[in-house]
Amino acid sequence: MFPFVLSLLFLASHVHAFHTIHTNCTLPPPGTNFVTAPNTRGTLQILWSCLFTILACTWTVLHLNVPGYVPQPEKKHVREWLKWAVHKYQHPINWFLLTVVAPEVSFTKYWDDQVRGRSLFYHYEDDLKERGWTKTHLLFANMGGFALRPRDPGASDSNQTETSTVKQNDSQPGTATPAGNVLADPASKFENIFHLTATDVLKLLPRDEASETLSIPELWNVSVEEINDRSKTDILMRLLAVGQIVWVVIQILSRWVYGLAVTQLEVTVVAFAVCAVGMYIVNRGKPTGVKVPILFDYPGTKDDREIVRRLRSAIQLTSMIQIVRIMLHSDEQPGDPLGNGFIEDAGDDFTDMSMFVGSMVFGGIHLAAWDFEFPTAVEKHLWWAAALWCTVCVLACTLLSAVFSAVLLIVLMTLGLILLWVFILAYVVARLFIVVEMFRTLAFLPTGAYVATWASDIPNVG
Repeated sequence: MFPFVLSLLFLASHVHAFHTIHTNCTLPPPGTNFVTAPNTRGTLQILWSCLFTILACTWTVLHLNVPGYVPQPEKKHVREWLKWAVHKYQHPINWFLLTVVAPEVSFTKYWDDQVRGRSLFYHYEDDLKERGWTKTHLLFANMGGFALRPRDPGASDSNQTETSTVKQNDSQPGTATPAGNVLADPASKFENIFHLTATDVLKLLPRDEASETLSIPELWNVSVEEINDRSKTDILMRLLAVGQIVWVVIQILSRWVYGLAVTQLEVTVVAFAVCAVGMYIVNRGKPTGVKVPILFDYPGTKDDREIVRRLRSAIQLTSMIQIVRIMLHSDEQPGDPLGNGFIEDAGDDFTDMSMFVGSMVFGGIHLAAWDFEFPTAVEKHLWWAAALWCTVCVLACTLLSAVFSAVLLIVLMTLGLILLWVFILAYVVARLFIVVEMFRTLAFLPTGAYVATWASDIPNVG
């Protein structure tokens, strides 16, 4: 994003009638004990503070699922190591960019994870609380935090030695690793494992003496402290993000009180800040930054059809979740890493509603720039259209899908599908226009936008 912004400013400097003002302040005379900050702010000051806030709002809210394990090659093999590094950071960067372009999608994904984890917990609340399990356990499970290590009793593992370990006491809280053999390569235990969801885990928890053979008693031994210890929440970065969000809100409110101009970029920052606060709330209790799952031995193989039959079943998608899932390419086979799309092939009205709310809030905040100054009247009208479409696009797509799905004529269904993708493409174009325009307008701000307020004296980044 930074090269993109700098190139915009560079091109703007070549526009006809583009002028640069260098601010000159009077130096204080000798003996002065205190000097106040200038009562103006520069273009770069606005830019950097807004960019940091957007970065903080989009990066710190990422709560990605446990990725599939890929062995790290030695650094002397430069090409293989670079491929591994690209693979490692591919999903975080993709979701960061997705959150920048469409934060309501990320909000909906986290909302869906939270709703599923909490609904399962409340359904089995008595049994789970009795054994010390919390909602965090099920949220962790829906991240792919638990996995089975199938062990075929008739096969030998070339990575294992003959040395045996002592089995841990099953009644000891906080332990999760069952007995096994010492591995020549300890990391190899994460290869060819069967990843579980929260629904899978609940089916494997023995809740009474009549439980079936297919159960993992050691699951009860995982404590919430062990799960939280695996979470890599960056408290400092999150505090900086929250502090920057508060500062931006105070800055804009103070400018509104004094009747000073607010930039389009600052309006967009408020939209990101609101979405970030919403994602912080829905991600409560959910770990982040977990790289490897907690493993449990299971007698069998990963292709054991009994595991697949017992743990997975297909459920229909709702319209909007189906569209998002197709765009995210998050389908997986049973036992594979869960990816970062929606955990299960399911959606409900509450999940669709979260996307409605997210898109309407994020797009609606941009409508606050309705009467702002723009370089041209055409750009002002395009901003109106883009903000309005970002606000109502999800609702329009859902209504269109509902109407045409009730029609049995193939021609009309095909027409509805075409219109649906046209709507989605129009949304992408509208979002990209807002991104470009919010930076372009920095070169055409009214005089009042450069007047600073007392909020500028509050510590902030930028």
